[in-house]
Amino acid sequence: MSHFGQQDLNEQLHKAARAGDCAKIRLLVMSGADVDARDEEGWTAFNIATAAGHPQAATTLLAAKQIAYIRQLGVDAQDFYEAPAKRRAA
Repeated sequence: MSHFGQQDLNEQLHKAARAGDCAKIRLLVMSGADVDARDEEGWTAFNIATAAGHPQAATTLLAAKQIAYIRQLGVDAQDFYEAPAKRRAA
């Protein structure tokens, strides 16, 4: 999907959210789609998934947003989630 431009990725993300396609949402986000991008009506993919009655797609989008935030902090998402388990095991 790297041949898509940013706007195309975001439009595809909105379509996947409308369809409740969690696998495609994950693929698009990993390809660089912006979870916070808004469509022409001002809706994010999360808003679209929620309004369309796709709670799993909405949850997938929330998780993608959380992982993007963790990456902005300079932390590997896997390390972030493994750290509490390592502390409990010690």
